[in-house]
Amino acid sequence: MPTIMKATLTTDKKTGQGTHSLKVDDQDGGVFVVRASGTDRFGNAVVTDRVLTISRVIATTPEKLFDAWTKPDTILLWWGPEGATVPEHRLDVRVGGDWRTAFDNPDGNRYVCSGTYAVIERPTRIAFTWAWQQPDGSRGHETMVEVSFEQVARGTRMTLVQKTFQNAEQASLHSRGWLSSFNKLDRLFA
Repeated sequence: MPTIMKATLTTDKKTGQGTHSLKVDDQDGGVFVVRASGTDRFGNAVVTDRVLTISRVIATTPEKLFDAWTKPDTILLWWGPEGATVPEHRLDVRVGGDWRTAFDNPDGNRYVCSGTYAVIERPTRIAFTWAWQQPDGSRGHETMVEVSFEQVARGTRMTLVQKTFQNAEQASLHSRGWLSSFNKLDRLFA
């Protein structure tokens, strides 16, 4: 994964400013992973790697790509990591509406996630909460997923921002899942 941009800003710690860095990695074909980190004026770590940002250009219109996120029959064609199936899904695509999906991975395990739609602005933006179902049936730590769609020369730039994870490991796991799902989405419009 080549790094296409890396920047570090260090300011005078006497003034209360810390050190911050930003790294952008190109994971192939317009998929970018952004990682930020820093320290406060006392040198303590500032946890900013709990935000996941992925951008990819998909060869279709913003309207069709937005619909791929909101139409139940279409979302089943790409939702979930490669190799997983989605035996259960419910989408109430409206602000305040709930959604729920279950993934069956090839290893035989089922994972259930759910949330509530916060923003529906066809064809430019969608936002929803996300939490995994815990073994006791309760919802785990909740994150917010925001997806924007921007017309570009080769199609539509789709940018996903998911925040705020409990830790960097969870952000990394979600990165792998989303990137795998987006591979399927790419193939849908190829």
